[in-house]
Amino acid sequence: MAALGIIYSERKLTTLLLEEQKIRGSGLSKTAASFASEPLLSKDYPVLTTYAKTMVLENELEWMSIENKDGVKVASYPINKGETEFKEHEVFSFPIQIDNLHKIGKVRLIISTQAAQEKIAQITSRVIFYTTLAIILFSILLIIVLHFLIAKPVHKLAKEAIRLGEGQLNDPIPIKGNDEIATLSITLDKMRIGILSITDSLKDQYVELERLALVKDEFLTNMSHELKTPLNGITASLDLLEPDNLAEDQIELINTIRYSSKSLTSILEAIIDFTLLQGKKLKIEEEVFNPKTLIQDSIDEALEEIDLGQNNVIIESSPEMAQDFIGDCHFLHKVLRRILNNSFKFTENGEITVSFTESETQGHYTFRVTDTGTGIPRNKLPLIFNKFTQIDQSTTKKFAGVGMGLTLCKKMIESLGGEINVESTEGEGTQVEFSIPLKLSPPSESPVNSNPQMSSAQNTHSAESQSVQPQDCLPVLLVEDNPVNQMVTMRLLETLGFTVELAENGVEAVNSFKTTSFEAILMDLSMPEMDGFEATIQIRSIEDQEDHTPIIAVTANTLDSDRQRCFEIGMDDFLGKPINKKVLSNALCKWTRVSQL
Repeated sequence: MAALGIIYSERKLTTLLLEEQKIRGSGLSKTAASFASEPLLSKDYPVLTTYAKTMVLENELEWMSIENKDGVKVASYPINKGETEFKEHEVFSFPIQIDNLHKIGKVRLIISTQAAQEKIAQITSRVIFYTTLAIILFSILLIIVLHFLIAKPVHKLAKEAIRLGEGQLNDPIPIKGNDEIATLSITLDKMRIGILSITDSLKDQYVELERLALVKDEFLTNMSHELKTPLNGITASLDLLEPDNLAEDQIELINTIRYSSKSLTSILEAIIDFTLLQGKKLKIEEEVFNPKTLIQDSIDEALEEIDLGQNNVIIESSPEMAQDFIGDCHFLHKVLRRILNNSFKFTENGEITVSFTESETQGHYTFRVTDTGTGIPRNKLPLIFNKFTQIDQSTTKKFAGVGMGLTLCKKMIESLGGEINVESTEGEGTQVEFSIPLKLSPPSESPVNSNPQMSSAQNTHSAESQSVQPQDCLPVLLVEDNPVNQMVTMRLLETLGFTVELAENGVEAVNSFKTTSFEAILMDLSMPEMDGFEATIQIRSIEDQEDHTPIIAVTANTLDSDRQRCFEIGMDDFLGKPINKKVLSNALCKWTRVSQL
């Protein structure tokens, strides 16, 4: 406001100066005209010249001239200058009259405006200075006011918002005053209370979800164990039956029971894998494997579940088949077995071809299974990876299943960083291929099918296997708590030519190992008093390093976490229940001095 007042005052002063100059000019020109009338009338031009000079010098004029009635200049000062030579001036004139009636000439004088302009410039400079100063002071004052009234509270509010964003919800938002900032503070504090309430609720829900997940995992583990334990009794009992002593219809019933138990086991494994994949709890474990051996093992296991019939299985040779790779062969085995199951199931009197080649993508390799089966209708192809979906949904469908096979394959392959594709023509056949990243194994490493921890001490058995026969009655320790599995496993081992010592828990197993040397130990995991994990740890701690005893897990706990833990504590192989005579004999040939059973 002070600046505005200064501007107004200075403007008014400038106006007065200009008006004063006009009044002075008019007065001087009128006075000069009054004095010049008589000399002009008498044509006394020298007097007029002297008068003009006097007027200019005494009144600080720039120039003055006197004209006659005809407009002729009769006197002027300075004499040698004209009106047009002056800049920044103002001209005043007044008529020379007699008796205020008769015009006999005219007086013209020039007053410089430079002084007035300099004065005005000074005034303007002062106005600009004071105005600028006033604006600066006002701005500073405004900034200070805004800082304390708005910026500082807003900054504090922003810091509080950042604190809430970082999860610091316990301290309340400070509230001061009753203005808009205070209203925002109240709103932010209400938000804090709401977030705190939601966070507490989410924490409770998370704890509950973790508890339910743990309960689910425990249920899954227990159900897997409890279902596979009796299944093992069924499978092993069927292997103990002598077909030569049975009628044809009895053999058919036994084969039906064997097929049903295999199907039930396969469904149970699919459910377990599906649950683990949903919870993303399957772990990727790298080990050395040979693709041809992996393919052959997958074919053999698939044939245990589904009869090959009149089909022909071909393994196409390739340079990559002879190489060893590093990857999760356990996952790959499951995927191949499920794909082969489908090919065997949907192919009659046809051909199934399996190949392994290098992919176009560097570092990736492709498994391909091609069959000449029934094929898949074009409109059904987009559905094949949907869970619990089967192509034939009719009540009279020929092929049974829960519809999770390819869904599990897709999830497993994607978890390995690969992709799976299916091409099919109805009535002609189907091709399933999946590509995954694999690393070539260094030449110094040897292929391992199921156990990456195989040591040189364990290879000693293989080297000596030529000199030992089953009838030599090599001792084997069976560690098993279930009576049915004790009976059937002992009889299976006896039919294979081994003598068996039984331990019903881990404590008995450790005590037996201290007093007796065994060719191998078959170790259950879930047992009273001491489980198989702890028993293995204690056995490994007391055994002679140069006389390694193979420990083979034989368990219904077939989760990948259980399998990996077995290898980590020093077990040599892992057999999931239910087992059969062939699986058991293969494992014993692999880990004992017996070359053939």
